[in-house]
Amino acid sequence: MRRLLFLNGIKAFEAAARSGSFAGAGAELNVSAAAVSRMVHLWSSGSRRPVRAQGKQAGDDIRGRAYQSGLTPIFDALASLTAQVTAPSSVRVLTIGVGPTFAMKWLIPRLADFRQHEPDIDVRITTGGAAAPFGDDWSCGIKLGDGEWPVCG
Repeated sequence: MRRLLFLNGIKAFEAAARSGSFAGAGAELNVSAAAVSRMVHLWSSGSRRPVRAQGKQAGDDIRGRAYQSGLTPIFDALASLTAQVTAPSSVRVLTIGVGPTFAMKWLIPRLADFRQHEPDIDVRITTGGAAAPFGDDWSCGIKLGDGEWPVCG
């Protein structure tokens, strides 16, 4: 039997660790910083303290950073899967996996032009950074490197 996790607490932790503050997570999740702090505290106290969740930040220890770096691509994949499943069947979806800096500095500024040429394609961007493997739900991915990629199975 699967042991259910306190997903609101995990979501609050991931947002706080990624944004660097409970206030930033609260703005993202549309709740107060105090609510984020409480959710993270409840989750942390009930899970044998996998990470430190004290003070004004969450995930400021090495285990917390490692946990957050694994959670972010999972939440990105969940959001992408949900969007794909709930999209009208007439909508074509292009899911692009990229690093966050490339997405912000190069890809996103060019989306408006792409949208003018291909208005029927719904573009979704998922980020995971250099360490994240390509996702099965991605249409394509863009990776920085010398082109010497391992052969996939």
